[in-house]
Amino acid sequence: MAFNYTEEKDKIQGVIFNKNGNFFSGSKEDRQFSYSRIDRELQFNEQLAFPNMKNEKNH
Repeated sequence: MAFNYTEEKDKIQGVIFNKNGNFFSGSKEDRQFSYSRIDRELQFNEQLAFPNMKNEKNH
């Protein structure tokens, strides 16, 4: 797995998967595999797993 970055190289723009030497863009396979959707799901799962973590970061 690798990431595509914006031209400024400061922000992740997409994700590329690799299977047996074949590379493919997540969003081109299916929109559910776009970087933004994967990132959103991971953040949601983190909030479910650690509901008090956000409050602790702000203190």
